[in-house]
Amino acid sequence: MKTWQKISIIALIAGLLGFLIFAVIRFSGKDDERVCNNVVITVKDNAQLHFITQDNVKKMLTKDKFKLKGEKINSIKISEIQKLILSNPAVRKADCYITPSADLKIDVWQREPLFRVSGTENYYVDTEGKILPLSDDFVVYVPIVTGNVSKEFAKGELMKFILFIKNNEFWNAQIEQIDVMPTHEIVLIPRVGNHEIELGKLENYESKLNKLQTFYLEGLNKIGWGDYKTISLKYKDQVVCTKR
Repeated sequence: MKTWQKISIIALIAGLLGFLIFAVIRFSGKDDERVCNNVVITVKDNAQLHFITQDNVKKMLTKDKFKLKGEKINSIKISEIQKLILSNPAVRKADCYITPSADLKIDVWQREPLFRVSGTENYYVDTEGKILPLSDDFVVYVPIVTGNVSKEFAKGELMKFILFIKNNEFWNAQIEQIDVMPTHEIVLIPRVGNHEIELGKLENYESKLNKLQTFYLEGLNKIGWGDYKTISLKYKDQVVCTKR
């Protein structure tokens, strides 16, 4: 490689490094004397979920007396703003940053409720096993869990079971309510039919439900859905039905 080519490459690399250093200093906010033009709040998944709105985020910032629009960027405590937003139990992720046009951008992602516990305590459990408070503004249409439900059981075995239900097209369309007995045996209330499903303990539930699905498709579709009061899967390799 010729000398002039080496010099050109070194100059190019030096120029790029200089620009990167300038950009980091310019947009990090530490030495930025610019004024914040706007606060742009975006709830990324608000088409599917409604736990958090732009107004909710604005109220959180106002309550904690954050002065943003019109303030110098180097005085805006971005890490504290992000920490405040993440303190809301309905928030799964939050990104806060300054744009090249001197806007403060706040992006928020919500937690997704998987089921609702209704009993002595009322709350949602999300797809990661986090407890979410109920909202006064709206209701999420997810399976209802009743009975003897501790938070430990709800976030552990029960969450894994309901995730299986959610990810199974057939059972997701069928199961409306889940009742937990004091022994942690499970009773399922389906949307179709006037019967209860005694699942028993949450062990081998996938195999039990596969047997029941076969019985639904090959049995109940032929003899009718209204003849049985209970369908029990508690016994090994059996589907036991109790007539009305």
